[in-house]
Amino acid sequence: MSNPSRPVVASATPPTGARPVALVTGAARRIGRAVALELARAAVGRLNRVKQVTLDVREPVAPLYPAEELYGIVPADPRQPFDVREVIARLVDGSEFDEFKPLY
Repeated sequence: MSNPSRPVVASATPPTGARPVALVTGAARRIGRAVALELARAAVGRLNRVKQVTLDVREPVAPLYPAEELYGIVPADPRQPFDVREVIARLVDGSEFDEFKPLY
């Protein structure tokens, strides 16, 4: 059945891509952002999946070094090198971190 508001397109090659197919078949429709969010939330709400959180949470520990020292560690000139380990030691709990590829 043809739609009188849409032109009939005849071609030797089939349409490709989302836009041409939607124009020929009329399968796509424009919806507003609010309607799209409502549809997406409804679809996610029907997924029937509960994520179980299994984290071991411990009490926070203050860093071993004062954060005020950061101003002396990080140079004002971004081209000057500095040891990022010194920055991390002033930000993370107990100044502890697992270094990955220490010589990289």
